[in-house]
Amino acid sequence: MKNDPDRRNVVVTAKGRSPDDRAEGGIDVLGRTHLQGIAERVLAEASADQTEVMIAANDSHLTRFATNTIHQNVSETDVSIRVRSVIGHKVGVASGNDPSDSALKELVERAETVARFQQENPEIASLPEPKPIEEVEAYVEATAGSTPIERAKGAKEILDRSEKSGAEAAGAFSTEAQEMMIANSRGVMAYHRGTVAEVMAVVMGKTGSGYAAEASIDVRRLNPAKVGEVAVDKAVRSADPTDIEPGEYTVILEEEAVADMVFFLGWLGMGALSVQEGRSFMTGKIGQKVTGDKITIWDDGLDPRGIPL
Repeated sequence: MKNDPDRRNVVVTAKGRSPDDRAEGGIDVLGRTHLQGIAERVLAEASADQTEVMIAANDSHLTRFATNTIHQNVSETDVSIRVRSVIGHKVGVASGNDPSDSALKELVERAETVARFQQENPEIASLPEPKPIEEVEAYVEATAGSTPIERAKGAKEILDRSEKSGAEAAGAFSTEAQEMMIANSRGVMAYHRGTVAEVMAVVMGKTGSGYAAEASIDVRRLNPAKVGEVAVDKAVRSADPTDIEPGEYTVILEEEAVADMVFFLGWLGMGALSVQEGRSFMTGKIGQKVTGDKITIWDDGLDPRGIPL
């Protein structure tokens, strides 16, 4: 049966709470109180000069399709714990996903052991002190509670359009609830929760292809039908491509293409480590103009138009 919302294979992996074990005030993965308890247990075990713990919990669900058929639905609930120990000017990091007391103790010991065997790094700065943190609303319960049937119906909107055009579609529809807590031995205790929903499709014709995608913290803002229409339209319009002569051409890039370029630009050149190591185009140029007049790039993690954090 093709495009049947009831056709689904559910696979649940990793550790976590039952779907019925919900925190008050929403469908949290673990909840602020639970994450804070893990952080406090880690800090209580620490003997380093300074210690930081980052806890990330997620409840993820994905419906995947190919050849115009929904063929998989998978779910994962997990928690990851990362400990950073600072001993003098040495830093050690260890991570795991077991929140039991014995595992947390071992995690702290591993991070501190790694730190003791590191070389001194004079650029190591102190962990931050507590400061006011601006909270951002990034959690939508409709996304956190999205069901396999809802995602399958969205996927079917894409598959129907692909099948009608005589092409084949592949892609995925995913939803996720996320929680994060960062705490350190200097008194920082910061918590964030959010959601994200994504739908993407690649439509393959006989000689052309098309891609489209949407993402939002609110699954209700996604329009799978439009994603399907755009991908199919691109596949149709790109059919039977012809060669052109080498030369200079004006090219207009879509948002997704620009986003990929900016992502790798940020990964390779806009991070603190790449600047410190002299690999970044920004090294030695902080405060200076480094782009053309028509280019402005800024990063605002609180911007609600994206996926705020």
